[in-house]
Amino acid sequence: MKNLLFLSAAFCLCSQLHGALSTNQLIYLLDFDSPQTPERYIAGSGNVPATQEYPVMIYPGSLEYHETGGVDNSGYVRTRGGTGDSLQIFNGNGLPVSCTDFSISFHVRQYEGGAALLALDGATVNNGWTVWGAGGTSSTSWKDESGNSSAQPPALPSGEEWQSVVYSVKNKTVNLFINGEHRGTCTIAGNFPFAPRFRLIGLGCTGNNANESVKADFDNIALWGKAITTEEEARALMEAVRPDRLDPADPSAPPVDVYHRTWNFNEMEDWAHMNQNTPYDSNPNPEPKTVTENGMLAIHVRKGTQDRRKVLTKDKIYTTGRYKWRLYLPKLDKCGRTSVGAWIYCDDQHELDFEIGSGTQAERTRLGAGDDDLVVAMTSQANPYVSGRQLVKTGWHTVEMDLTLVNGNYEVKWFIDGGLRQTQRLAFGTAFSFYIYCSVENLGFMGDHLPTQDNTAYYDRVEYYYHP
Repeated sequence: MKNLLFLSAAFCLCSQLHGALSTNQLIYLLDFDSPQTPERYIAGSGNVPATQEYPVMIYPGSLEYHETGGVDNSGYVRTRGGTGDSLQIFNGNGLPVSCTDFSISFHVRQYEGGAALLALDGATVNNGWTVWGAGGTSSTSWKDESGNSSAQPPALPSGEEWQSVVYSVKNKTVNLFINGEHRGTCTIAGNFPFAPRFRLIGLGCTGNNANESVKADFDNIALWGKAITTEEEARALMEAVRPDRLDPADPSAPPVDVYHRTWNFNEMEDWAHMNQNTPYDSNPNPEPKTVTENGMLAIHVRKGTQDRRKVLTKDKIYTTGRYKWRLYLPKLDKCGRTSVGAWIYCDDQHELDFEIGSGTQAERTRLGAGDDDLVVAMTSQANPYVSGRQLVKTGWHTVEMDLTLVNGNYEVKWFIDGGLRQTQRLAFGTAFSFYIYCSVENLGFMGDHLPTQDNTAYYDRVEYYYHP
């Protein structure tokens, strides 16, 4: 059996389980039916951002492969117990799931010892391990199927018969199903992030140590794009987990529930603050001046300074798709250097922007700007560099960028209030994923002088719609 297998993933998210299951509901399935490639990998056909460039790796340790004896007498693998022998599905950079709505299923038998069957990274504030499982203690508080508090999850039946296990995760709530029966719930401690990263799914971990293994047999390990809620769904999911029982996705059909995320700024859990004041600013004022007010994000900069204040998503996982900002452009002092930004960033050579400010006098004259006009720069910072300039009024606006792939590279379109303003083919593609930014900065190129007034811009919401 290979010690390391690199796999590419195609994902689906937030779909519905109804009727016959197809690969549209499947994120991935690890099957063990072929002696040549016992970790046979079957990818779903749905969509999720930034997965193609993140290979999945399987670290099987000293797992034993058995050609027969699995579910329906298929192949299966056995963990023999001990250090370094847990079945791990791992990505060194973290595998973005980009949803807190998913299910994990597998078949297991002859389970002996160990504290948990499943471990997810990223489920606590400090990104430590949160471990839960059937057959051992848990770091979280369980309630049984009647809703009564329980010190630990239910024990997994031991013996020669295959047992089906489904973990359903929605936000911070985990539901456990064993053999199609709901066996209880637990609440994940801490703040489960919007985009949990599967640094490891360890089947057969003990305690908090991902390198320790129980002794058990495993078959048909799958990740699904829905947090199931009923026993009927659990039974349907486990009965269809074999690849020959999954209907192929219709290639002409649109993706099922294409991934969509909206941030309304009622809280900032998914966002990080950033100040980038220049070192020679006489009053750098490093405290963040980005706050939420009445369900809006407010970013403030001071007059006469070089303040640069920003918020950005905590995860750099966004690729093709529609990026949308609903923002308020205040009346700025004429030719002051304040810029309101809506942009996506990988690095300084791979950055796409809306930068909106008063503009220089020369730029305003060239464009014929009136008193209530601002200059919007629509920019690709490199590969190639382009920066078109047009006018927009003060007030509320929706600005959007749409990224598609043309011959393997991005093509970006800039929209303002639904109208296409600029199109540019780029020289790079999905190997470069992005953070999403909102910012207000006093930037030299956006005016002739430092601002003579304090300025605040407001963001009502940011949205992202993934598409291939």
